Parts: sequence; structure tokens; C-alpha cells
Amino acid sequence: MTTEAAYTALVQEAFIDPIRSVLIIDDDYPTWEEILDRKSLVGICETVATPNPESKSWLKEPGPVLELIKKFRQKKPGLMIDIYDGAKASDTDEDVLASHLHQSDMLILDYQLNGDKGDGKKSRSIAHALLENRHFNLVVIHTKADDLAVPFNEMVLSLLAPCAHLKDKQPQIDESAARIKAYDGENPEENILKALEDAFGIEQYFYTRHAKTGMKALGLVMNGTAPFVGFKEALDKLGCNKGDIPKLLLWAMRNFETRHAGQLAEQQHRELSWSSDHNCLWVRTDSGFMSFAKKDEPDLIGVLKQALVAWQPSPSRLLSAKFRSQIDEHGVIVEDRALSNRHVYAKFYERISKGTQEERMSLIDEHVDRHIEQLTTEIKDEIRAFGISIVDSDDGTYLKHYGIDLNNKAENELAIRHYNGYVSTKKTGGWHLTCGHVLQLDGDYWVCASPACDMYPDNNVVGIESDEERAVRSFVAMKLYKRNGHPTGPQINSNNLLFINIDGKVTPFSIYSGDDKDGEKTVAPTWRFFLSMDKGKITKDGDVFKAQIARLKTSKDGIIHQPEEAKIVSQLRYEYALNLIQKLGANLTRVGLDYAV
Repeated sequence: MTTEAAYTALVQEAFIDPIRSVLIIDDDYPTWEEILDRKSLVGICETVATPNPESKSWLKEPGPVLELIKKFRQKKPGLMIDIYDGAKASDTDEDVLASHLHQSDMLILDYQLNGDKGDGKKSRSIAHALLENRHFNLVVIHTKADDLAVPFNEMVLSLLAPCAHLKDKQPQIDESAARIKAYDGENPEENILKALEDAFGIEQYFYTRHAKTGMKALGLVMNGTAPFVGFKEALDKLGCNKGDIPKLLLWAMRNFETRHAGQLAEQQHRELSWSSDHNCLWVRTDSGFMSFAKKDEPDLIGVLKQALVAWQPSPSRLLSAKFRSQIDEHGVIVEDRALSNRHVYAKFYERISKGTQEERMSLIDEHVDRHIEQLTTEIKDEIRAFGISIVDSDDGTYLKHYGIDLNNKAENELAIRHYNGYVSTKKTGGWHLTCGHVLQLDGDYWVCASPACDMYPDNNVVGIESDEERAVRSFVAMKLYKRNGHPTGPQINSNNLLFINIDGKVTPFSIYSGDDKDGEKTVAPTWRFFLSMDKGKITKDGDVFKAQIARLKTSKDGIIHQPEEAKIVSQLRYEYALNLIQKLGANLTRVGLDYAV
């Protein structure tokens, strides 16, 4: 089997095979409501007997609809099919309709829901609402348009927001606009404005906005290379030099956005990307994938699969899709196995029913973690086998699907940082401070290094005398020191570094203040005694986690504490937090010797 065929088979297994249900939204298809409603059924019979040009085409020729449904039924296992008359969706219930679409694995969406001459607005509105839900949707846009590029372009444009970086370029844009206006004033017969607008259309705009081609756009304009041949010719007529071209390109983008202001989105959909190859059209966001097919296309699943292959999902995405499908397919059986030991869960429920509110929260958190571990263990064998089949079929091309060149030193160093951050930290969570939480205070970074049991809100307070409610608790934190530049291999493996993602940037930190060279620590770690207020409970402001703490300090009046609000910027995985606790313990139990030097 060739690599291309093997990759297609992997996409089939990850994305196509899990499909169990299809929803068709089309104003030209029969619905259960039409067939089962007595009045509607009478009308159908009358239309069949006396054809009406305004009636649905399936009444005159049911063959195409029947063949499409048969195609779905032939899939093993056969698909569940539902049909909705999209023309009946009003502006107020499109969002309601889309909120129910998570029940379907695949959506066939007619682009002309208000007749053959429809403008696609209703379909785009449904698609937008669909892409707002958290279920990853597979969509085929079904159209009678002669050119698939028309609905494709309109759909992409409706998902794109105006280019954000143009806001900072307004002086250059105004300068270019003034120049074009002055030229047309002196040469009205040439109408250079119209020539520039005609030469910078949707193809050129998409090229400048596409993640893979946008960086190349300026160079292609300067060289007069496709798709900017006509635009460069118009610029030459304007008499601009190379230094003017960047400003005029910015003007062209803003001019296009002004001309199409009603078609662009107010807010861009997350992770938006689209095909640059016009032979296979697709659009993707973080919550959906759309392909495009003509109404006379008999194999819509084949069209969807071809588009998914053209998208080139990475091996990691294939694994994730496989994982999701395995949970969906085997979830009930796996869950039943996990819950088979009733003694375990009876004792668990007794503990949470008798516990305090804080104890219940922690017990349920721990239960969820263990339950997820059991569920994933049950399906791990199949996921592993699928992952191995990905690697076995690779001829060295799959790595390119990530769009990262690891042969580039800077890219590789960035990849090392992000990977190390991924394996050592996790998404910040929890409802109280615990070991591994990384705090930001006055520009400094500290990591909680007390054992998790000592930071548990209802356990006995360690290190200080506390009130009966134990609202104020003590914990130890170790200071983290930023490291500049990329650490060497020995430094990374010195067991002294942490890689922490702060606001999207992964930065190496050390628990030692001096430079780490060849894994040798230069000074002892810095640690301090902290107090957490309100039992260490965490508050959340949007995506920002915060906790009220206090640092103990000395003054001429004795020991004081200074209440502060700490921002929790990251969280170490438990084994990495334990490593720090072990290092701190070794430092605190060291023996001082009296050597002379």
C-alpha cells in the first residue's frame, strides 16, 4: 500500500468510520412532517397527480434523493438519516436548529435554502451557529451552483473578520489613498482606482490572509507573480517604486474590506483555515470542517473524505479523533466495567455524603481523575495500535503536516520548550491551592512546594497555630528564576529546570538563582513561608486564577504579614511537583561540615 493510500485509510478510520447519523437540511427534500401530516400528504398526492412547477423537485423525480439515501444506507453500519426543510427556518429559530445539530455526526447543508436563486445567507447563518457549539461537526455544503468556488468564497469571507493589524497601518493606508486620488485627478481617463480594485479581488485577498501564503504575498506583488500579475501592472501604471508597494498592498487589503464590509464577520472564528488548492475545497475552524459538493454528486461521503485528506490532519489529530470515536463507540461498555465494583463506589458515596462541602469537592475531583484513568485504560490498546499503524505507514512525509521545520534551529528549540512544558505542566485547575501551582507575585514566580495533604483545606494546619475553622493555612513556596536563551542538553537533564507556559510563551525557569552549567547547581534554592487565606480557595476571573495569600516578613516591630493577591499562571504535573519537594527536603536536611580551605 502506498503512503497516500495508507494515509487515506487512516483518515477513513479516524473521521469517516465513526459517522453513525446524517442530518440533511434541504428545502427540496421530503421530510417526515410532510409525509406524516394528513393535510400535507393530501397536497403531495395532488401534486404527483397534477405537477406543480412550484413544488419540490423530488415529487416529480424522486430518483436522485432516493439514490443519495441508499448510498448512506449502504455504509456499514447503515447511517441514521433525518431531513429538515431549511426553508422553514426563520431568522429567529436558526440558532435553535443549530443547537440541536450536535446530535448528528454529519450534516448535509443545502446552500440555496430559499430556492435555486438563493444567496446562501440562510445557510451561512446556520453554518455559523453550528460552528459555535463544542461538538466537532463534519459538514458537506450541497449546492446547485455551477462553480463551487462561489459558495466557498462566500463562506470563507463570512467567517473572516477584517485584518486586525491594518488598524496600526492607517497612516500608510491614507498616504496610498491620497496618492491614488491625486493620480486619478491628473489622469481621469485611466481610472487607476478601478484598475486596482479590479485586480485585487477575493483571490488576492484570501492569498494575503491565508496562514501558509500570507507571508509570501508582498514578494509576489513585487515580482508581478500570480495571483498578483494584474495588480502589479496597475501599480506600474501608478508609477510606484518598490518602497511604495508595501503601503499600497495595505491599502488594497483595507479597500477590499471596505467594499465587502457587509460580508465579513464581526469576530473571526477560532483556528480558521481553508484550502489553497481550488481542486479540492474545504474550510476548517476549531469546531467544524466543511467540504463542498454539487447537487449531482452521488458520493458525498467520498467528497468529505477527499477534503479531509487534502486538509492533511497531523498524526496527533488523527490520534485525537480516534480517541474521541473510541469513547463514543465503547463508552457504555467501558463505563460499566469501570463501575462493576460496587463496594468501591458505595464507600466513595458514603464518604462524600458524610463529608463537609470542601471534602465533597476534593473527593469528587479525585474520583473523576481515577474514573477517567480507568476509562482511558480500557481503550488504550486500540489507540496504541492505531498510533503504531500511523508511524508504520509513514514514508517521512507526515511530519510536514504539522507545518513545523524541525531542521530549523530556532523552530526546533521552540519545539523542545513547548514539548517540555507539555510533559511537565498541565492546564491550571482545582478549587484550592496545592503543590505545583505556580504563583506570580510582583513580577516574581513561586511554586507551591508543600505536600498536597498539608494544603488540603480541611486537614490539620501545619507550621502555625490556626483558628478552629482553619481558614488561614501555611505552605512553603520555592522561588523560580528565569533562564535566558535556550538551555543545553545537560542543563535540561539536570533535573533543576522547569518549562512553564505563561501567556502562550514557554520560558525555562530554575530553582537556583545562579547559572546552571553542565547540570551543576550554584546556590541553594530560595524558599519562603507563605500563608493562604480562606483555606487557600481559588477564585476565577475569566480565564485568570487567583488566590489570596500573605508573606511573612520581619520589621523593627517584629514579624508582620502582608496580604496579597497572587495570580496562578501554571500548574506542574504531580510528579514534577514531588521532584521539587524532594529537592527542598534534601536541602533542609543537609549536614553542615567543618572543612577548612
